[in-house]
This record gives sequence, C-alpha cells and structure tokens, in this order.
Amino acid sequence: MATWARAVRDRRLDGSVRFDKGWVPTERVGTYFAAADVVVLPYVSASTSAVLLLAQAHGCVVVATSVGPMPELIAQGRSGLTVPPADPEALAQAVIDLLDSPPRSRAIGQRARAMVEESHGWAEIAVKTEALYGELLGL
Repeated sequence: MATWARAVRDRRLDGSVRFDKGWVPTERVGTYFAAADVVVLPYVSASTSAVLLLAQAHGCVVVATSVGPMPELIAQGRSGLTVPPADPEALAQAVIDLLDSPPRSRAIGQRARAMVEESHGWAEIAVKTEALYGELLGL
C-alpha cells in the first residue's frame, strides 16, 4: 500500500485518489460506485466477480483483465473493456482511453447496467429458477 500511496503523492493526486482498506458496508457501496470514474479489476485469476456485476449494475464502466468469466461478462467495448492479465501498460491505456472520453464511458456504463438487469436481474433469475424447477420436476 505504501508504494501506491507514494505513487499517488508523487503525481499530486492526493485529492483524487482514496484508499479504503477492508470491507465496505452494503449501504455505502452505491456511494463508492457513484464516485468512481472507472472501476478497475486487475485480476490475475478469477472464478467469478461480484464486484464486476455490482459495478455494472450501478452503471459504472469497468476495465478488467481477461481471466475467468470476465470475457463472457464484459462485451468488449460495449459493456466494459478487458485487457490481458499482468499487462500494466494495456490496463493503464484502457483506463486513460475511458477517462479521456467521458461520453463514451457513460454510454458503456449505461449499456453495462442494461445488460446486467436483463441477464442477472431478479426477474431473469426468477424465470431461470422456475424453468430449472420445471425441468427437474418433469413439468
């Protein structure tokens, strides 16, 4: 953490970057996402990411590494951006590209929100659950 704090200080970004260690209470999650210009998920491996779906559900634009399910959950350029894992230059460039184009970032975030609501919202979950029960019960 000290290395990151030093990098932020050296670049005079103290007022723009905030480090919060630990768990964020559910009632504060929306505040964090509302304050984010870009949500960055630099995973080196992943089996899933609740943070990704939460960020998308809040209309945030996300840059994530293309590991685990990320490529299936992010439509490249439409609902977020993916970059190769362990490639800090690609990660930085993707973030810079989004920060340089707020209208594009907002559009991507809005599409991400719509995709999450359509594919992962409670209405869709209910339909899928009912279909599964019907299949298991032979109905």
